[in-house]
Amino acid sequence: VGSHLIRNTDIPMEQALTIMTKGGFGLSRDDISWGEYEKEKGVYELTDRQEEYFDLMAKYKLEPIIILSASNALYDSAPNAFPSDDTLTSAYGNYVKNLLSEPKVSAVCSMIEAINEPDILMKHNKTPQSVKIYTNTAEQNEERGRIYANILKTTNQVVQEINTKKNEDYKLGGFSLCMIWTHNDPIKSLYLRFAEGALDELDGEQAFDALTLHPYGGPTDDPEIGEDGRENPNYSSSILYKIRRMRGLFTGENFINPTTGEESVVNDSVSGQCYNYEVPEIWHTEFGYSSAKYKTGDSQSMCTGDDFKQAELLLRGINIIKSDNLSDKVWIYDLIDDGM
Repeated sequence: VGSHLIRNTDIPMEQALTIMTKGGFGLSRDDISWGEYEKEKGVYELTDRQEEYFDLMAKYKLEPIIILSASNALYDSAPNAFPSDDTLTSAYGNYVKNLLSEPKVSAVCSMIEAINEPDILMKHNKTPQSVKIYTNTAEQNEERGRIYANILKTTNQVVQEINTKKNEDYKLGGFSLCMIWTHNDPIKSLYLRFAEGALDELDGEQAFDALTLHPYGGPTDDPEIGEDGRENPNYSSSILYKIRRMRGLFTGENFINPTTGEESVVNDSVSGQCYNYEVPEIWHTEFGYSSAKYKTGDSQSMCTGDDFKQAELLLRGINIIKSDNLSDKVWIYDLIDDGM
């Protein structure tokens, strides 16, 4: 479950975790804010709520995945901004190193995720571009991808050092891509430039253990067939097509179109590059719908309107994801950061 227990206090944290365990959930996803963890330069300390979270993870035998953040007002004042080069090589690496060395963290955690949805939520400090991918040029999104690749490299170096020196077994999830649906519209395909920019910058370096994706589908989409359902199927918006296609972009392998049964090729990459990264498993760190109605905002489009429809789409979607690869993991997120 993607719960955001640390940042929200609507219900007691232990009450929420009790509900999770009774529901049979074993994985929890939460973020450890760099700004909260390092409030004074060089001083690293878990907040009370962060400590409570890890204590309860141990008590209820739940496994957390930690989302690493990338901005801290002590170093980069702009929120949702990638750290500058100097900050990246020093302060950011120290944040990751100290956090993963915390006894309460290492006692329960083995999975970490390098930033949430950097393809749409992070901007470049050096230029006045938006955090929203649609308003940037293709070149800007490619440059953002290259910056993210260097963050991933730094994170991976720290993880490997801790795993070796302290005999830990952390695994790093990389990319956390939200924009994975496919369109022929070049504007809406800008996500591809972010991913390609990152993959080009990695230059073959396997700086991640798992690919992390957010394979959302709309509440009116059929999970198996895609947009408009079975009457007028658009297979490119089906959950499984999106997942297989993104895996193919990373591995360079052809994939089977789940709707037509035909072999497909990822042939719309801008550079024409064929990547050969290993993707043994995918962590789907956000997947879900909401039955709640939002007052405003983009998330309104993800509302099913009722609990039964939400449950139906969730079960069908999870079944599709797990049946394609049993090693893949799924975290359900209802799009409301209310602590549950």
